[in-house]
Amino acid sequence: MIARSLRDLSMGLVQAFPAERGKIEAAKMAIEIGEQAQFGVKRQ
Repeated sequence: MIARSLRDLSMGLVQAFPAERGKIEAAKMAIEIGEQAQFGVKRQ
């Protein structure tokens, strides 16, 4: 019951703030690209 409530709450937040989700994904990609450039890390 608690897990379902948390899932519903998190899905509501994602739907309420889709632009924020996009910014998070863009930042994640930028960080991963920076890691690859600096450390030669390959994505799996």
